[in-house]
Amino acid sequence: MKTLKFIPDWYVPTGAFIRDLMKEFDISKEYLSHCLGEDTNDYVDYLLAGEATVGKQAASTLSTVFGGSPEFWLKLDEHYQAELLRIDGVRLEKKQ
Repeated sequence: MKTLKFIPDWYVPTGAFIRDLMKEFDISKEYLSHCLGEDTNDYVDYLLAGEATVGKQAASTLSTVFGGSPEFWLKLDEHYQAELLRIDGVRLEKKQ
């Protein structure tokens, strides 16, 4: 019997996961921006849109706010970026 390897042609942005957690925890963009040390919502807007990367500092903050380890957040975003590059040929520039 031949085994097929599943290689999806889709990805889930890290921001989609964060958005779901924000709803579950009833957290606003303003509050998350404050926690991330941002003066504006720009970084959070980019992050939620899947247009910003998660760096070490942001991963630590996301870990504190939502749980999971900083390594979890870094790996989640690393996987998203790898799939984005593989499927769409797009490499994100760091916005933070």
